[in-house]
Amino acid sequence: MDIQVYVDRTRCNGCGSCHEISPSAFMMDEGSEKADFTGHNGKFDCEEIERAASICPNSCIEIDRDCQA
Repeated sequence: MDIQVYVDRTRCNGCGSCHEISPSAFMMDEGSEKADFTGHNGKFDCEEIERAASICPNSCIEIDRDCQA
């Protein structure tokens, strides 16, 4: 599974919803209070990432292709 996930930190409001839904893929940067994608090691759940992206209030999580492909 080769996907790219990008968090647009300029649009991120630091709500933490992505981290709550997928703590294996997202963390909150304490300094900037913004989300970071940390699932680069491949240890994440695709459904969680897609759900996090769909509920992000500022639509700042972008997935370059379908996680299930």
